[in-house]
Parts: sequence; structure tokens; C-alpha cells
Amino acid sequence: MFARVTTYELAEGRASESISVFEPAVARISELDGFVDGYFLVEKDGIHAITMTLWERSTTLAPKTH
Repeated sequence: MFARVTTYELAEGRASESISVFEPAVARISELDGFVDGYFLVEKDGIHAITMTLWERSTTLAPKTH
């Protein structure tokens, strides 16, 4: 199993909004071949967050987009 981890700095007071944006993104990513699971974690301060997606093989990691 392989993981892609990305870190974020959120605008103050926008943690809840960020969570609601991540949910539909996971729904789309979950349709990709090799996807196992995905997580969006927000630190208690509400400013720092990470996403972690898990994949069956390194060749099935979703491409990064910015």
C-alpha cells in the first residue's frame, strides 16, 4: 500500500468549509483505479491540515493537481 500526503495552511475560521470541500473530492477520487481510502485531518488550531490518500500500488497514485 502507498500513501500520498499533502499539507495545507487554512485561512483562519475556514476549517469546516475545507472539510465540506474535501468530502466530494474523495467521492471523485474513490472512483479511480487502485484507490483504497482517503483522510482529511485538521489540527486543533484549525489552521493546519493534511490529506492522506491510500493506494494499492505506487503506479496508481492519483496525479497531483494544483
